[in-house]
Amino acid sequence: MVEETRASLETGVALSPSRFPGPPISIIPLKDNGVFLPCFYVFQGAEIMKKHTFIQWVLVFAIALGMMIALMGPPISFAKPSQAAVGSILINEFIATPTSDEAVELCNPTDSDIDVGGWVLDWDYGSTQLHDGLVVPAHGYLVIDDSNTVDGISISNGGTILSIKDDANNVIDSVAYGDAGAAPKPEYKFSTARVPDCTDTDDDAADFNTDESPTMGAANDGPASALGSTTITINEVDATAGAAFIELYNSGTSDVDLSGWRISVDD
Repeated sequence: MVEETRASLETGVALSPSRFPGPPISIIPLKDNGVFLPCFYVFQGAEIMKKHTFIQWVLVFAIALGMMIALMGPPISFAKPSQAAVGSILINEFIATPTSDEAVELCNPTDSDIDVGGWVLDWDYGSTQLHDGLVVPAHGYLVIDDSNTVDGISISNGGTILSIKDDANNVIDSVAYGDAGAAPKPEYKFSTARVPDCTDTDDDAADFNTDESPTMGAANDGPASALGSTTITINEVDATAGAAFIELYNSGTSDVDLSGWRISVDD
């Protein structure tokens, strides 16, 4: 009987009422593009109580799984701080001398934390990589020094092009100072800082000024650059030992008070 039942299922013939009490039941194998699909049957006596194709079982399982995922709520994500676009991390302040105080401050003017782990601080004759896990918070600051770089910092006192590059070697920001550019070189125990704080106009001469009271890790509060805003110019210089002088010229029609002004000499 078992063999006859199996044969009937495979061929699609009706089950004989003489063999199985009750009305005859026709079994038609299901096809998908001409291919017979595997079926599951549950028998009680001669009656076929349930029939599900393999594909139907898969669909039931998929629906149940989807309902479970929906009940669990949205997936939990552990977002990594976003990567920076060019100019979204700025070199905001730096100290070059004395050597024991060398440091570079980065600022983030955006609304998102930015991961700078693995980035590179580069200058003309050297570079150093930032430790993994370093983040510049939104509208915040990060001070780079020997403690959080692979090879430490040794930037030029006289001038260089100082750059910060991401982990794909893209230059995100740079400043040319001293002998290499328009920003002033840091004097002894002073810093060169962006004023206004964390602002970039792509003009190093206008964006940076000397700060006599460095504010590494906090907003810069020094005076803004006054280049081009005064009628005073350096008109003549003589470096003869024992007879050196610097001549200033006022091209305006009013006297200019020089109290508090300072002459910086690159030695």
